[in-house]
Amino acid sequence: MIEACRSTSETRGGVRRPSPLTHAVRTTCVRCSTHGTVPHSTASREFIFRTESSFIVAGRSASAIGDDPRMSSAADGSTEAPKAPSRTARRRAETRRRLLDAGRVVISERGVAGLRITDVTERADVALGSFYNHFESKEALVDEVVRQSLAEIVDAILQTTPADGDPAPIIAASIRRFVALAHDQPDFARLVVNLDHADVVFIAAVEPAARDAISQGLRSGRFSVPDLDTAVVTLSGGAMALIRAIVEGRYADAAGARHYAAQTLISLGVAPDEARALADAPLDGEGRA
Repeated sequence: MIEACRSTSETRGGVRRPSPLTHAVRTTCVRCSTHGTVPHSTASREFIFRTESSFIVAGRSASAIGDDPRMSSAADGSTEAPKAPSRTARRRAETRRRLLDAGRVVISERGVAGLRITDVTERADVALGSFYNHFESKEALVDEVVRQSLAEIVDAILQTTPADGDPAPIIAASIRRFVALAHDQPDFARLVVNLDHADVVFIAAVEPAARDAISQGLRSGRFSVPDLDTAVVTLSGGAMALIRAIVEGRYADAAGARHYAAQTLISLGVAPDEARALADAPLDGEGRA
C-alpha cells in the first residue's frame, strides 16, 4: 500500500506510470480492483490505448506507514519496511496487467462494441478462466481501462503546471487541456461519454485534482466560494458535459474550452476581466488554443 498522490482520493494502492502524453511523466495513484492493488508502469505511444507495460513495485510514503496494521514498530519507535509481495501476488499482478494492456489495444483497434473477452485473453496470452479472477465482465475491464487512462491524463496535465503556483491559471489550463480531448482524441472521448456510468468514472478521476486546486485557492484567498464540495462537483461535471456536447455534435464553438475556463474562474471569485485573460492565455508549448 502507498499513500495516494493528488490524482486520486484513495490510499489503497500506488503505481509509478509514465503519462500517455509524450511531454509529461509523473507519479499517479490508482485503485486497480476490488481484489486489491497492482503496481504498473506504462510506456505509451501516440494514442492513449497503444501501450506496453512493465512491472514496477512502488514503496509507501512515511506519512501513511502508521495507519498500516502490517507495519510493526521497533523498540526505538522506528518502523519496519513492509514485506515484499509473495510470488503468487506478483504473478497475479502480472496477469492483471497483461489483461489491461491487451484490453487497451483491442479497444483502440475495434472499439468497445467489437471487444470480446477471448480476444483480450488471447492477446494477453492467459487462460480464459483467468479473466474472471480479475474482472467480473468485459464492462468491468473497460471501466478500469478508462479510469486508468483518465488518471494518466490528469497526471500529465498536472505535470505541465507548478504545484505551488497560482491556482487560477492552473485551473484554466487544466480545463482547456481536458476539454481538448474531445477534439484531439475523439475516439477516447466518445468511449468515456458512452460508458453506462460515465459521469461517475470521469468525476472520480478529475475530482481529487480539482479539489486540491480549489482548496489551495481558498487557503490563499485567491478564490471565494460558499461551499468547496459544490465548486468541485460543478467544475468536474461541467467539463464532462462540455466534452459530451462536443462529441455528440451539439456544441461546435472552437473557443468553448476557453469560455468554460473563464466562467469557472469567475464562479470561483476571480474578476471577469482577469478570468477571461487567464482563459485566453497561450498554453505552455502551444500557441493560442
